[in-house]
Parts: sequence; structure tokens; C-alpha cells
Amino acid sequence: MGAAIRTHVVLLGDSTFDNKFYVGKGNQSIIEQLTDKTFEKGWNASSVAVDGQAMCHIRTQLERIPPDATHLVISIGGNDALAYMQRLNQEVKSVAEGAIVLNEILKEFEKVF
Repeated sequence: MGAAIRTHVVLLGDSTFDNKFYVGKGNQSIIEQLTDKTFEKGWNASSVAVDGQAMCHIRTQLERIPPDATHLVISIGGNDALAYMQRLNQEVKSVAEGAIVLNEILKEFEKVF
């Protein structure tokens, strides 16, 4: 019988997962919490997430995924959304005009991939 495959969860994305800077001294980051919980189950957990990154950076993170990864969890796009705050706050005269603005932003997001 072959060796059992060990579960390895890898986090990708931005500060949602690379949050050590934001949790404060004495508190655990997401990866630290996940490592503690998964270790109890015999799993591995690691992170290639980087605070401040945007959707265009995901490709470089994909290249850094450990070869034994079995599960990927991605949270990305918040920094991209922040870049659109001015456009999202602009005044529109109708729902249709607002939908046009959102559609333009969506098309820009789609270009990333």
C-alpha cells in the first residue's frame, strides 16, 4: 500500500492572508492560526500571500506554490477595488448609468487574466 498523501493548504492573495502586520503583538496571523489548527490534524499549511498585492500579482504567487500543495485558498482583489474607489463614489444620474460604470470596471478586472 502506498504512502498517504498529506494535506497541504496554501494561502494566496493579499493582506487578508498576509496579515501579521495588522493583528498586533501577541495575536496570531491567519497562517499561524491555520498552522496550529491543521497541525493537530496532521496537515501542513503555508502561505505565499503578500500584503499589498493585486490581481496582477497572482501569477507570481502561483509560481511559488509548494509542489506538495493539495488545496489552494485565494483572497485577492481588495487592493484592486481600492483603486476604483473614486469611480465608485462618482455621482450617477440613474441606475443604468451606475451599471455602465460597474460594467467598465468589470471589463478592466477581466483584462488582468
